Amino acid sequence: MARKELSNEQIGSLIDRKISSAIGVSASRLSSERERVLKYYDGALPKPQHSGQSTYVSSDVYDSIEQMKADLLETFGGSQDVVKFTAQGPEDVEPCRIATEYVSYIYYRKNPGWTILHDVVDDGLKARVGVVKVYWNEDKDLTDETFEDLDEETVQGLTAQPEVEELDAELQPTGGYSGTLSRVKADRSSVKIENVPPEEFIIEPEAKGLNGYFHGQRTLLSKDEMKAQGLDVSKLKGVAPDGGEVAEGDAEKQARFERVGSGHQANDDKGNEDGKYIVYEVYDTFTKAKGDRSRLYKVVMVAGKVLLCEEVDRTPFKVFVPLRTAHSFWGNSFAQRVIPTQNARTVLTRGILDHTSVANNPRFTVLQGGLTNPREMLDGRLGGLVNITRPDAVRPLEQAPLNPFVFQTLEMLKANKEETTGTSSLAAGLNKDAISTQNSQGLVSDLVDLSKQRAKLVARNLAFFLQELWIEIYQTVIENETRQSVFEVAGNWVELDPKTWGERKDATVTFHLGKGGADAEAMNLTSLLTLAAQDPDLQRMVHAKKKYNVACHILKLKGHKNVQDFIDNPDDLPPPEPDPRIEMEIKELELRNKELEAKVAMAEMKARETELKLQIAQLQAQLEAQYKPMEYQLQMADSHRKDMQVANEIDISQREIDMVEMAPTIEPAKAIVSPNS
Repeated sequence: MARKELSNEQIGSLIDRKISSAIGVSASRLSSERERVLKYYDGALPKPQHSGQSTYVSSDVYDSIEQMKADLLETFGGSQDVVKFTAQGPEDVEPCRIATEYVSYIYYRKNPGWTILHDVVDDGLKARVGVVKVYWNEDKDLTDETFEDLDEETVQGLTAQPEVEELDAELQPTGGYSGTLSRVKADRSSVKIENVPPEEFIIEPEAKGLNGYFHGQRTLLSKDEMKAQGLDVSKLKGVAPDGGEVAEGDAEKQARFERVGSGHQANDDKGNEDGKYIVYEVYDTFTKAKGDRSRLYKVVMVAGKVLLCEEVDRTPFKVFVPLRTAHSFWGNSFAQRVIPTQNARTVLTRGILDHTSVANNPRFTVLQGGLTNPREMLDGRLGGLVNITRPDAVRPLEQAPLNPFVFQTLEMLKANKEETTGTSSLAAGLNKDAISTQNSQGLVSDLVDLSKQRAKLVARNLAFFLQELWIEIYQTVIENETRQSVFEVAGNWVELDPKTWGERKDATVTFHLGKGGADAEAMNLTSLLTLAAQDPDLQRMVHAKKKYNVACHILKLKGHKNVQDFIDNPDDLPPPEPDPRIEMEIKELELRNKELEAKVAMAEMKARETELKLQIAQLQAQLEAQYKPMEYQLQMADSHRKDMQVANEIDISQREIDMVEMAPTIEPAKAIVSPNS
């Protein structure tokens, strides 16, 4: 079963009730306050109490706002990157750096970043809050083309081309299609950031913030402007423009333009179809379908008629609240706090000027008949003559003396203003007694830092605003950018495809209140490089890449954004060419090393030779020691052999003798062979 949804009439009635009760729609105490602040800022108030009084007006409101504005813009509007996306891991460092550079490019190059920051700070200090709106702006140059008798396949091919938009084709009797199309000649669509005037922003009275609370913008648009935004203006048929009457009754807006005496244009929109309509673009959370959960919707209404109602993820508005108040969207008014001081100082100074004027041009008492020509008293020429008939004829009228505590009171009011706003003449460089023989430069710097503690609180609120703004720009790019591009990051060209980027919710802001803060950090980093050059252990930690990062940060602190114009990345440098003098010294050292090596080799050879000789002598001694016992044994064996031989010979001879004696008597042999003969 389909859920029953609220009709446009019901949504219009719901939103109209909230618009009627919202702050900023009609004349309210806040609107009167902002109108009054603008008049004090311009020096139109306080007015003289009576005619003839001095018209001097103290500029406390103007001075306080401009001093705080100067501090904030010097801090956040410099060339260095104050907002950086936070990496979630080592692999996320380079994507974060690219995303930071690209968002800064969109803010400062695609949009007037300095003007946006200036206006949001100006609105915040004067009107309690500064509001900006972030959205995707479609900006395309289209060329119209016609086609005739094309087949269906060709027409479908045309519709598939990404640069073709608004194709309108009709089937012809011949079977072909004829019609017109618009082709994108140039696409300059990008993120648009706009300042919202304080009188155009509306929000429910008890809101604590934007999320979850009804808020929106009230603008004056013509039908053509609404049509350019994609709104269906056919619902406004018969509805007369109603923007002129509201514009004429907007006292806050008139006060802004009265400073140049332009006034406001008369209401000539009534009955004019080209006139302006009051357009409400609001964001509210409600349940559209019965039984469904509450969702955030963007509703555009004109004259009680809903022209658009669509679900959105988030609001496009980001706000800067300089002096936040707990549990309230509206903070304290910075300028309103200074108005009593301006009133008091104006009255006291006017009294001094009036007293000086009266003292220089006093009133006189004239005795009747004491003047020859009374008209001479009316002549204010210096050295003018007055003819009198008696010495006491003319006397100055006595007046009360100037209160001696007037000047002390003025100084007290000045000190009170500095305590209220957090800006002092010392921090502004207006105190001529700041640097003296008793005050060193370090002491003055400490005093300046202490005097800006209140300003740092405002700066931190601005830092929070910039964090949210950077994340919103990044998210809008991811959701709408479909084109790939090549972008320069720190001197290197990288390819960008936002469709592949991941979601980011973390960003950090680095700020230094005033020029001295950035200079102090640059000096500290320079001291680090000097210390690294002197400490070998620290020098190993602070290598070339780290030194490059430190040098880049110092240049950015000094206001130089294009650091590649001054220093090159060591990763991109070619290998260093050797120094000829060093090469010569290296060659000499090599020759010396070779000579030493030869001498060492010769000494080693001699030592080896000596060692070998010693080993040979030891072997000879061992051999001799082994030979003597063997020689003795040989001699003993030879002597034994000779003894045995003699013994054998004796034995043989004895046996021969025995054989002869035992042999029978025979004829004598002619010859007897004997081994001994």
